[in-house]
Amino acid sequence: MEMKLYLSFLLSLILSSIYAQDLEVTGQVKIKGGPPAAGKVLTSNATGVATWENPTGATGATGPMGISGPIGAAGPTGATGATGATGLGGATGTTNFIPKFVSANTIGNSQIQDNGTSVGLNVTPVIQSKFYTYMNQLTINGDGQSSFYGYRT
Repeated sequence: MEMKLYLSFLLSLILSSIYAQDLEVTGQVKIKGGPPAAGKVLTSNATGVATWENPTGATGATGPMGISGPIGAAGPTGATGATGATGLGGATGTTNFIPKFVSANTIGNSQIQDNGTSVGLNVTPVIQSKFYTYMNQLTINGDGQSSFYGYRT
């Protein structure tokens, strides 16, 4: 049988060079060489050399992700950043007075006071009003009359 296959193969090679036909075998073919075994498949490399290999199937789906491990230790502290610009120096004032610029680089008291409950304009806030204002005005006669204005809630 081996000789017959060999002769069939040689004849096929000769005929394929003449007629451009591939080897055609009717019946079973037995190939010797390499470690043949049940379940293996004949595989060829890029140069046409065939070997018996275990079949490989398609890759299965990826399984679910496992639980996360513990958090690692904290890394070292980074470098200290640059110091910001210096703010206004010499800022002074009185408690509850809203600050204002009294010159280009100096902060002082404004006419507005806020005690956390009431606001006063040109006067200390009073409990009876949320907003209270006072203005001393001189009339045309210069008599120093005072006007009081307030809003009560």
